[in-house]
Amino acid sequence: MMNKLITTQDRDIVTEVESALTQVEKSFAIWNRSHSNYQWKSLVVGSHYTPLRRLRQISAEIGNKKNAMEEAKYKYLERTKLAEIKRDKAENENDKLQKEYLLLQADKYDATAKMIEKPYLGAIKDILALSDLYSSIEKGIIEKYGKLDEETFEIEEAKYWVMRAFAQSLRDIRQSGVILNGNQELLEQIGLDPFVIHKLLVEYCNETKDDTSPSSEKLEVFLRECAEEYYQASTGKMERIGFSDSNNFSEENL
Repeated sequence: MMNKLITTQDRDIVTEVESALTQVEKSFAIWNRSHSNYQWKSLVVGSHYTPLRRLRQISAEIGNKKNAMEEAKYKYLERTKLAEIKRDKAENENDKLQKEYLLLQADKYDATAKMIEKPYLGAIKDILALSDLYSSIEKGIIEKYGKLDEETFEIEEAKYWVMRAFAQSLRDIRQSGVILNGNQELLEQIGLDPFVIHKLLVEYCNETKDDTSPSSEKLEVFLRECAEEYYQASTGKMERIGFSDSNNFSEENL
């Protein structure tokens, strides 16, 4: 009945739309990833202050992608197999209407399988991009520490929190002139006096206020230098509050 209601003009429009979709779909592969390489590097992975934290972020992202891919893979295989089953039944079906219905179901399963395939391929691209980033960062860590293990992660953690606390405190100062309560507490937690750190950060702001370069390189260098200078403050804090380990971690627990 529906076919009888569709005019020749309607069929021409449908054909034109299908042709247009086919043409557009050729470019879908350009953006079937969740993030561009630039976004992975600068905003997702690059937003972390230390290499080990970047590796941890990459590991989490790859883990999520792997789980999603496993789920998508079995959904894809299930739908393609169901399509085969429906077509096999249609071949042996004598009733014309029932045969058309079975073939329609087969087409539906094929179409939904195709919908799953596109993000699956995009996830593969993401994993390859993240794996390249992982290898690059891993190489730098091994060159610096001679290894990559939990101990190097723990060493970097103390530096990470100094850099994070300083960066967040700098944002407070630029916005309001003072270090706000939350970052004052964070500084105290890692063994640093917020009042002294405030003076240090204000001095940095005064030194750089006339800079004309928009690059963040000077800020990055400053944060790394602060991390190297102050990361051991947390060791003293731990000893003062009753933790006897000379390091920030227990090697027996690694």
